[in-house]
Amino acid sequence: MDGAHKYLKDIPGADHFHVGYMATSERPVVDQSYQVALNIVFKDKATQDAYQIHPDHVKFVEEVFKKVVTKVVVYDFGG
Repeated sequence: MDGAHKYLKDIPGADHFHVGYMATSERPVVDQSYQVALNIVFKDKATQDAYQIHPDHVKFVEEVFKKVVTKVVVYDFGG
């Protein structure tokens, strides 16, 4: 989470940025198969595409993310 804040939070283009630990729930419909979630909202696909190749994002993936993550699930969707 610290790495996400350090490398990703200030990359231009994100309308919303939030990273946090999974909230436990007794509800069976709540996915509890993860530890940390990252939610970023972009105004459009072009902005998201630019974010993905931004040098700080690439640095985060190589120097932080790949060293600590064993599984990743991504949900990209539009409004």
